[in-house]
Amino acid sequence: MCQIFLTIFTMRTVGIIILILGFAGIILSVIQLATNAEVFGIAGLKISVDRARWAPLAISIIITIVGYLFYSSRKDTMVQS
Repeated sequence: MCQIFLTIFTMRTVGIIILILGFAGIILSVIQLATNAEVFGIAGLKISVDRARWAPLAISIIITIVGYLFYSSRKDTMVQS
């Protein structure tokens, strides 16, 4: 019983840490995406070119999902000995 509680507590703690890292990655990726636009003018027109890299944002979202899965995992299906 105590071991199951420690396993759940540990998985929730790891999940919270991963969630925090995922959210931080999302925030940093969004800031980077917002500042990576280049604007230049041609014949009086301002043209904006997006040089964003979307991979860090996608990876941060995946990390956040994994953190949530760790946090919300339950050990109700464990075999009791």
